[in-house]
Amino acid sequence: MTLTAPSEIAQRHLSLFDNKHLLLAGKLEDDFVQQLSQRAASVTVFTTHHGFATRQKKASITVHAGATLEIDQHIDIVLFYWPKAKAEADYLLAMLTHTLGKGVDWMVVGENRSGIKSIEKRFAPYGPISKHDAARRCSMYYGTCYTPASSFSLEDWFTDYPLTIGNTSLTIRALPGVFSQKSLDDGTELLLRHLPSIKGNILDIGCGAGVIGSYILATHPDCQVTLVMSTI
Repeated sequence: MTLTAPSEIAQRHLSLFDNKHLLLAGKLEDDFVQQLSQRAASVTVFTTHHGFATRQKKASITVHAGATLEIDQHIDIVLFYWPKAKAEADYLLAMLTHTLGKGVDWMVVGENRSGIKSIEKRFAPYGPISKHDAARRCSMYYGTCYTPASSFSLEDWFTDYPLTIGNTSLTIRALPGVFSQKSLDDGTELLLRHLPSIKGNILDIGCGAGVIGSYILATHPDCQVTLVMSTI
């Protein structure tokens, strides 16, 4: 698989991963992890996208998929792919620094248009980080976490909002980075207001906060709904 531009800029610094215990996290979109597994002492992946997790078949790569990372292995360096949503970046930085602790090096890569330049401000509570490379409209920052987040509670990061369509009322609850996290978009609301009668098995691809699938279950309880957050 062709590497994304953020992976290509990280590839220019492969020696930084030699014989290190490495964690990959963030917006993972390619199989650069396979190449890294040949250089690092160990490779661990944390992803919120279960589709990406299922692609990694090599026994030498440990994959954690979910909202939080639970790990008992020491990590030397994190390769963090900057997400598009800054709220998701804040969430992941707080969770990962708290979990991994101090003395961990961080390499952060991402497209300039994704707002990666804000990493210097957002990482400041945890330690120093500065720009080390740039190419293909991407940037690479490198630093060290000396002051990890002192506490982390998943509950503190959820956003709830009420949703009423016709006679159906729901409470939508989601974490940062999820589509429709804070409010319902106009397109989805229009779809739900004109949804025809549905039966059988329903597949909701790219479900975001799960608004459509939840509404279908609430209005058509005999349906079986499968929600897929990402098609990676």
